[in-house]
Amino acid sequence: MVVEIILGISLLITIYVIINLMLKLEKLETWIQNIEEEITQVQTDIIEIDDRGYFESDDEVGTKFSQITEIIKNIQTLRGEDATNDTTE
Repeated sequence: MVVEIILGISLLITIYVIINLMLKLEKLETWIQNIEEEITQVQTDIIEIDDRGYFESDDEVGTKFSQITEIIKNIQTLRGEDATNDTTE
């Protein structure tokens, strides 16, 4: 009888912990997806502004282009997506 009560309480605690962690994970996934979308939009906007490639070929600004692309690839890797897709095209 005591063993069943202890197992029941342990089961309830375990269920609570799992649900709590699942909710936190979903929030984190949504946050990462939103950040990825914002960074991708920034990169798209920069490419539209720099339609002739003058800024991208510049040393300082070109470095920022590369960094934005790397950030997007890293986020895609974290999300389990194929990071080999070129997002600059």
